[in-house]
Amino acid sequence: MSQRSSLARRREVSGAEDGVCRIWHLRFQKPIAAFSGHDGAVLGVAFSADLSWIVSAGADGDLAAWQLTR
Repeated sequence: MSQRSSLARRREVSGAEDGVCRIWHLRFQKPIAAFSGHDGAVLGVAFSADLSWIVSAGADGDLAAWQLTR
């Protein structure tokens, strides 16, 4: 099993109306990190292919990127 598929099965990223992106631990169903950067709702959010970044698009017209550390 690849590192990506293993990590991807345990984590998910979401965006919300409050402009915050959150990483969730799926097994415990709790947020483990939060990233603020949008004025208004987050319309889309995704992990990068190597899982080292989160990229989001907001209703404010901005794109945001956060580098993750392990």
